[in-house]
Amino acid sequence: MVGVDTAKDAIYSRLHDTQDGTRPYWALEVFGGGPGTLSPDAFTRSGDVLGLDGVKQLKSAFKSYPSDGTGSIATLKDFGEGSGLTPGVSYRLYRYDRLDAVPDSRFNAHAPSASATWPIRLVSGTTFTLSQKIRSDQTVVYRAVRASAP
Repeated sequence: MVGVDTAKDAIYSRLHDTQDGTRPYWALEVFGGGPGTLSPDAFTRSGDVLGLDGVKQLKSAFKSYPSDGTGSIATLKDFGEGSGLTPGVSYRLYRYDRLDAVPDSRFNAHAPSASATWPIRLVSGTTFTLSQKIRSDQTVVYRAVRASAP
């Protein structure tokens, strides 16, 4: 562990300041939950710590298609224009301001974990547009779910 931490410190010290004169943002992606030297807090002296929860949730999303849970990016069918919203169907659009607040399933049942919710019902077309200001240092996740889903 000491050798890896030393290498990260050496790399960071070689980075040049950004054009506005500030030091580059340095973040480490670590798995959570380990004790002692493996806990995320053990890495904070080398920079900010980002969990890999988002990666796990993305993997879970692929595994939810097809129903037998064997999906992968190679077999992903619900993507692009064909994956739009269906006119005449009621949806709820959820906004989450933290990755750890995004549920793996049962989005409507976990509605209180969303920071905002909008009802959607398209008369025609397959897309819905929402305009919001988001700062570059924010994490925001949106998910549209059929209102009839669990």
